Amino acid sequence: MKLFITGSAGFVGSYAVKAALARGWEVDGIDLRHPSVNRQMDARLLSRIEADVVLHLAAFSSNAGFADRMAENYANNVMGTWNVLRLAQQSGARVLYASSSAVYSGDLLDDYGRPWRRDQENSMLVPTNSHYARSKL
Repeated sequence: MKLFITGSAGFVGSYAVKAALARGWEVDGIDLRHPSVNRQMDARLLSRIEADVVLHLAAFSSNAGFADRMAENYANNVMGTWNVLRLAQQSGARVLYASSSAVYSGDLLDDYGRPWRRDQENSMLVPTNSHYARSKL
């Protein structure tokens, strides 16, 4: 199995790299912590995707500074995901996209605005006020 991980040096990404290598998989990755990587998952760098599966974890993370550079951060997270999906499709790789627990506002309601119970299949999440979470949806 060949696995390509975006955000490979991040908190979750570093664990994913270790787990995949322990299973004997071939692993390649990309991360902003590497000096040759720029924002929005540069299509030129991603064009080297040669994998069976792409694990897309990369994003500017949730922090107080997200709103200070909102346009840039949205562009990175949304267009970065777009570039990953487009290039994976071109290469024939499957994509596993990991979002963030930040997308859950904590208040779950059913389709009628009533509190959600675990035994209900039809439910929806209350929209979040977190710009980071919105960029990860």
